[in-house]
Amino acid sequence: MQDKVISAATTFVYVPYVLWGIIINKLMKYNNGNAIIKSQRKGLMRESVNLIMLQNAPVCTYK
Repeated sequence: MQDKVISAATTFVYVPYVLWGIIINKLMKYNNGNAIIKSQRKGLMRESVNLIMLQNAPVCTYK
């Protein structure tokens, strides 16, 4: 039960990051020269990868 609660909580944190990454990706198609959006997107992608790693690490150790 606790595993499901933890994974649900991490999913709620992680899903908005992915959606935000997709939105920024769409914006980048219109603003290719905008360095701020590019750097934000790199940061967000790194954050979401870290969150995925955090989400998967406990599952791997428990199972």
